[in-house]
Amino acid sequence: MHDSKKGGFGASIDIAFRRFTLQAWLLVLPLLVGCGSGVTDGNPGSGLGGQGAASGGGASNGGAGSNSGVGGFVLALGGSSGTVGQSGGAGSAGLMSSCPDLGTPPVDCPAKVYPDNVVIRSQATADALAGYTEIDGSLLIIQDGASDLRQVDALRCLQKIRFELSAANLNTSISLDGLKELSEIGGWLEVARTKDLTLGCGLRKLSKLGTHSATPYVEFEGNEKLERVELSLLGTGVAHFRIDDNASLQAVVGSKTLATLGQFFISGNPVLTSVSGFDGLKTANEVRLNGNPMLPMCQVSKIVAGLSAPPPILVTSGNLGDACP
Repeated sequence: MHDSKKGGFGASIDIAFRRFTLQAWLLVLPLLVGCGSGVTDGNPGSGLGGQGAASGGGASNGGAGSNSGVGGFVLALGGSSGTVGQSGGAGSAGLMSSCPDLGTPPVDCPAKVYPDNVVIRSQATADALAGYTEIDGSLLIIQDGASDLRQVDALRCLQKIRFELSAANLNTSISLDGLKELSEIGGWLEVARTKDLTLGCGLRKLSKLGTHSATPYVEFEGNEKLERVELSLLGTGVAHFRIDDNASLQAVVGSKTLATLGQFFISGNPVLTSVSGFDGLKTANEVRLNGNPMLPMCQVSKIVAGLSAPPPILVTSGNLGDACP
C-alpha cells in the first residue's frame, strides 16, 4: 500500500494495530510449528494428508499426514502434498460463467467455527479448512519461497471472517474462487502484490465489511494478472475504497449502496476500460480517478457528477478523452 497516498487513513491506530498483529504471526509462526503434539496452549491441530489438486486432469493423493499440528494459534500443517495433476482439456474453462446467482442462499454447510487466526502458506493448510463456515480471527493468505498453494477451494463453506482478510505477496498462479460464499469480513480486505491471481467467483457475495474495525477499507493494489473486481453487494460501512496499479485490470463493478467514502481511488490501471456500480456514491473526502489511459472520461465524470458536493481533493487526469464508446 502506498502510505504516501493514504494520509490519516494509513496512520490510523486500528489499521496499524491489525497490521502489527498480522506481522507478528509471521514472526512467531516458525517457532510454533513442531512434530508430535501441539506446542501451544490451544487445542492441538490434527495433521492432514496431502492431496494433489487437478485442473481438469487427475491427481494422485499424498500420503497420510503423521504429524500433529500446532496448537490453537494457527491452523495445523499435515503431511506432504500429493502430486499435482496435469491440466485437462476442459479444466481451464472460465470460472465466471459458472458463478452462482448472487441471490442464491449459502451452501448447506453445518456451522463450524475455527477459533483463532489462520495463516495459509501451503495447499495442505488451505485444504485443512474444509467445512469451516467462520473464522473467529483474521485470515492471511501468503507465500514465501517455494509454495504449492494454488487454490482455496476447500473454503467453499466459509461465510464469515471476524477480522481482516489479506491475500498478498503471492508469486504463483492462485485462484480465490473458493471464497464464493464469503459474505462478511469484520476488518479490512486487501488483495495486493500478486503475480498471477484470479478471483473467479470469489468475493462476489461480500456484503458486510468493518463490523470490528474503526476504518474498514477495500484495497486491490499491484496485482499483475487480475482482470476483474466485482463487489456489487458490498453494503455501507466501508471507509476507503482503493484500486491502484493493477496491470491487467479491465473492469471494476462497485455497489450502489456505497454512499459515503473517505478515500475513493481508482488509479494507475493501464488497461481498465469499465467502472460501474457507483451510482449511489454521494460524498467523499478525497477522489482520485486518474491515470487510467483506457478508461473513458465520461465514466469518471458520471461518478463525480453524482456527488452531492465537490470533494476537497479531486484528481481526474490521465484518462481517455471525453467520449464513451
